[in-house]
Amino acid sequence: MNVYSHRINGETYLIKFTTKLPAGIDGTCSDPREPERIILIDSRLRGERLKSTILHEFRHAANWWSDETEVAHYSHDTAAFLSRPEIEDRFNL
Repeated sequence: MNVYSHRINGETYLIKFTTKLPAGIDGTCSDPREPERIILIDSRLRGERLKSTILHEFRHAANWWSDETEVAHYSHDTAAFLSRPEIEDRFNL
């Protein structure tokens, strides 16, 4: 399992890539009021779906009380933009 520490909205989260999420779940974010803040991401994800899941869970971490529909639209739409070849080229990856 790959584990990273990252600050989101002033709070430190552990970001863990794992294959041990329930079927159909790409990621989870713990309540920011918990003492150990953790985001889990399915390590098998790639491409736009991985970007969308990271954006989705980071959005929850930044604003836990956001409406799930808004979070889903934001993460999907932003990942789609970031996945355009002309935009990916700008990242020099």
